[in-house]
Amino acid sequence: MKHSVKIISAIVILFMGIYEAKAQNSSVTIGGTETISDAVLWLIPNGNDGKQGMILPVTEKDGFVPSMVGMIIYDPSDSTVYLWSGNAWQGLNGSDGTSDNWGEQIVLTDSLLTGEGTPSSPLTIASQGASSGEVLKWNGTTW
Repeated sequence: MKHSVKIISAIVILFMGIYEAKAQNSSVTIGGTETISDAVLWLIPNGNDGKQGMILPVTEKDGFVPSMVGMIIYDPSDSTVYLWSGNAWQGLNGSDGTSDNWGEQIVLTDSLLTGEGTPSSPLTIASQGASSGEVLKWNGTTW
């Protein structure tokens, strides 16, 4: 009898371990009860009329080399959010030249190309001598 109790206890402990391991692979929701299977963490604002933010880890990137790709921090020394690429911090506001800086680009234009590339001033290519219905073809140096 003692032997069968030990076996049953071992089986129960084994199943509890398996259940615990599965629970560690599920998603966590803070602020609600729903979960999203492909999200590890879901933060749902539930106070202040849903107007809440998340505070990222605050640290200076200089001298900090994470062990995992994808870590995100806020560096107060330059007020920038950074993403660790595996070998360098990439600023998410375009301050380091590696990420998008929409709104700061300029379009170089001349008599053949006009406009700013915006909805109110789209880019326009001059006809280059083509008539209506003809297609411009680039030969490597000219149209």
